[in-house]
Amino acid sequence: MHVDNIQITTVPTTNSYLARVTGDFQGFTFDVEDFGFDHATNITQILLDTTNDVTLLTTINNNPPSHSGAYGQALPFASGSKHTVAVTWQTDLGFTISGTNLFTVPVYTSFATNLAVPLGAIDTTKPGFRLNSYQVLPTILTRFAGPKKWSSDCMEPMLPERQLFR
Repeated sequence: MHVDNIQITTVPTTNSYLARVTGDFQGFTFDVEDFGFDHATNITQILLDTTNDVTLLTTINNNPPSHSGAYGQALPFASGSKHTVAVTWQTDLGFTISGTNLFTVPVYTSFATNLAVPLGAIDTTKPGFRLNSYQVLPTILTRFAGPKKWSSDCMEPMLPERQLFR
């Protein structure tokens, strides 16, 4: 079978888009990117988890070709929880566009409040804890040539030092 005279027509997208949503313990950031001839002019709504309108609580920066926002809240999200962010914006071509992305809160451990001590109960004149630290290059872990030196094609290791943290 022979195929001849094939034509491929490509049509570039002309819409701005929600490039990313990055979540953390107490909020999220997002980025709307201009694309082609379509430029975001006004971010009109930001929804957290479909129903929670956080538009007025979000700091928005319009620096074309990027339009970013940051939302923070007083209480942290639950450790490892998943959340959706929906952003709606208007463009200079007259479109109203929205995008939705998901983020997962990093896993963290929270301590019981009864473990907290008053600030005055901490003695800052005494050391916190001590540790011995070592630094080696990962590529030379198997090239040990003696008690103090690495083989000749490697750097000298850092000697252990006792460090104090307060």
